[in-house]
Amino acid sequence: MKRRVAMETAVKRLPKGEKAVVKLEKEVAALGEEMEQLKADFKRMEDEAAAVLDEFQKTQAVLEEKEATVSKIRAAFEARQEEVSKA
Repeated sequence: MKRRVAMETAVKRLPKGEKAVVKLEKEVAALGEEMEQLKADFKRMEDEAAAVLDEFQKTQAVLEEKEATVSKIRAAFEARQEEVSKA
């Protein structure tokens, strides 16, 4: 008798278990989609960061070039000032 009751109870619980499985499968699918979206977002941000870094490096190169030019002008100016003060 106990075995029969246990089997009947198990049969009654089966639809609930199936519903839970379906629900979990849907959640897993949604998480999979979210993961793919996050991967795509991360890749996009990586590409944007690489572009920003490239622009920064170009700007830094221009700045260094201008600093070198300013240093040359300053050295020439100081040399000229020294010549004027000697004369």
